[in-house]
Amino acid sequence: MSTDLASVDPNQLATLVLSHVENGNWRALAALGVVAIVFAIRTWLLAPAVLGRFKALAWFKSDKGGVALNFLIASLGGVGNALAAHAPITVKLLITSAVNACIAAGVFVSIKRLAGLPAAIPVAPVTVSGTIDTTGAPTVVPVTAAEPADAPKPEESK
Repeated sequence: MSTDLASVDPNQLATLVLSHVENGNWRALAALGVVAIVFAIRTWLLAPAVLGRFKALAWFKSDKGGVALNFLIASLGGVGNALAAHAPITVKLLITSAVNACIAAGVFVSIKRLAGLPAAIPVAPVTVSGTIDTTGAPTVVPVTAAEPADAPKPEESK
């Protein structure tokens, strides 16, 4: 048995993957792939020792940054696969990438919650100072703009 590797078209695999992901057959697998890639990026590539002078990229470790990274990876995966398959980049492809990103976000949050892991950034409790009106009447709270310490004070009228 001899196989001719020169006759194998690598674009056939990309076309097959693209058609299955767009039709929903492999949507869950694509979402798991996005979860794995985002997890790997946030765990190892965004580690403080790796970031060096690119500290702004640490934002991707936050909850909002993780969602943005999720959509970025899903979009790049969809567009990259379409380019590899020599397929056109269509609105359907971009919608499929967004749907896969939403599924991946849900899977990631579900896995974290089932494992009992905390949120990426703990939410601080909100404290309210002042009095609380229990009569139900609308409360008017005066708001003043902060002034610099060295700003001239207006003269008081006598």
